[in-house]
Amino acid sequence: MTRFTESLALMALVGAAMAAIGCSEEGAPGGVEVAPVGEERGPCFGNGTCFEGLVCASDLCVRPPEGLLDAGPDAPHHVDPPAPDAEGMDAEVDAEGLLDAAEADAPDDADEAEDADPSDASSEDAASPNDADPAEDVADEEVADDADPVGDGGDPGPQAPEVRITHPGEEVRRAGVEILFTGFAVDPQEGELGPDRLEWRSEPGGFMFAGGRGLRIFDTPGVYTITLTATDAQGNQGATSLRLRIQGPQDPIATILHPADGDPPRASNVPVLLRGEGEDPQDGRLPPDRLEWRAEPGGFLFRGRQSDRVFIAGTYTITLTVTDSEGNQGSDSVILTIE
Repeated sequence: MTRFTESLALMALVGAAMAAIGCSEEGAPGGVEVAPVGEERGPCFGNGTCFEGLVCASDLCVRPPEGLLDAGPDAPHHVDPPAPDAEGMDAEVDAEGLLDAAEADAPDDADEAEDADPSDASSEDAASPNDADPAEDVADEEVADDADPVGDGGDPGPQAPEVRITHPGEEVRRAGVEILFTGFAVDPQEGELGPDRLEWRSEPGGFMFAGGRGLRIFDTPGVYTITLTATDAQGNQGATSLRLRIQGPQDPIATILHPADGDPPRASNVPVLLRGEGEDPQDGRLPPDRLEWRAEPGGFLFRGRQSDRVFIAGTYTITLTVTDSEGNQGSDSVILTIE
């Protein structure tokens, strides 16, 4: 029962009691003890209340019969007795009717509280399986993907040996002169491979030798591609190559010093330095006018040891040709890529 309902019930009970016992000639309710002299005696306060334990009846604080204030410590201490009917002071007050009316007029807080059933709210607020946060689903998928970094859960596959040619470099050599070739290979599983796993070949020419080092002579001038191939115990192979230019015994040697063959692409409309030298067995270092530069496509570029040239986007073969005093010639070439 709410505090409002308890107040109405107490008013009804006190009113019924006062009507039953009547009032004395002095104005105090008959049969009801008047408050003693002191703080518990006198008129009611301006707001119609009295000290605790007293009730305000006809503007006078009185002590009610025992049990009348059992409604609780929060019950009001102000009770207005009902007016007597025409036949006397025996009017009855229907306390139960007042209680019913009070309950009928009381706010519907309790009903609203019952309507707002916590179980209903929790059931409505509960997220259905179909309403799952898509971000959580994405996170779950990412975790699942991260669980298998390879993707198929298998072996990432065989790894080929790493191969290096340590001598010679990409340079010009004379025909009929021994050239030393050296190289090695390292396998991810086996470490450095033995000489029997290394094979050297020349194109044109074919097989040269097996092992980590060897000497060979080239009698015919020309450009040769030298390849070193390594094979590990599982049959995985790795290889590397270089270009070797062979000049005749009496031919001058042309060498392009810049740019190097296989350099990264260069930007268009930016000058490229072309620099080279010419050496002859009889004449020694050749003068600049014996050095001629050409580009394919493009044709003649200039004569001399060096110059800056601008190229548009494309791939060019840059060739330096040198000529000795007897008309013998030698040449060198590089590939230049412009983006």
